[in-house]
Amino acid sequence: MTGSRCPTKVERLEADRLFQEGLKVCIGYPGYPCEQENPQPLENFSLGGRKNSHGIRVYCRDCVSRHNKRNPLTRVWKLSRSHGITPETKIKALERCAYRCTAPWCDNEITVETCHIDHQHDKPGCEHKSDISCHKCRRGPVCQWCNQRAVPFVEANQDRPEMPLAWRNYLTVDWRTWWEETAKDPAEQVAA
Repeated sequence: MTGSRCPTKVERLEADRLFQEGLKVCIGYPGYPCEQENPQPLENFSLGGRKNSHGIRVYCRDCVSRHNKRNPLTRVWKLSRSHGITPETKIKALERCAYRCTAPWCDNEITVETCHIDHQHDKPGCEHKSDISCHKCRRGPVCQWCNQRAVPFVEANQDRPEMPLAWRNYLTVDWRTWWEETAKDPAEQVAA
């Protein structure tokens, strides 16, 4: 079975049998067959994305990695969509922060491919899943380390008096205005 056609009943039964044995067949992206030996252990597949009936991706991690390397803007489109901004706005945001992490404790360089959009996961008034953001909870572009380690630490310790004021201010600054200004056309900003 390859591509995106629906599996036959026989193929579904075979897939269920393999799953019981801890194995799965990667279908490969259309036009790019899987290079791994199939069937593969379930550890070679991620959760999420386009899933099969078992809740596991239909593409192995190797195929996803090769697909993303062939299509470098895949991550830009995906992140932009999940954070409610256009890819163009994300690029403008990176230009505005000079391709540097916006966290005040960090000066790491970030690129279109490595940029993360920081957001408050439990913002009151936001009714979406925690892995996406909206204009109410979105903060600035940050590096992976700040997104996964530093920002959660600062959020957890923001009430401690020894926490530097600039770090606490990062969490409370009006990022909505920052994003609105970033999304504007430069010609409109000059005219305003």
